[in-house]
Amino acid sequence: MQPDVQLQHKFPQVYLKPFGYKEHECWYISVLERNTNKADQMDISTFTAEQNAFDYSILPDIEDRRHFEKLCGKIEAQYPSIAKSVKKGSSLSEKP
Repeated sequence: MQPDVQLQHKFPQVYLKPFGYKEHECWYISVLERNTNKADQMDISTFTAEQNAFDYSILPDIEDRRHFEKLCGKIEAQYPSIAKSVKKGSSLSEKP
């Protein structure tokens, strides 16, 4: 069973990691604050995260409410291999 409250990322962590660095088992990115022109180090796990941002709140069942999140998770799981293929200039093929 899924929890009622879940942090959901508006910008997926898998997309941020290539721009970040890992320190003490956590991933960080440098974020420039425009007003101060100063860079802060932010934990990728909380960057752009919001509670239940993509839940379909009108649906009673938690599994149904998380439909969009589950679909995005499937795509995000394939992202590293897709990015690797694009970098190598390979063509993408459908999974059998």
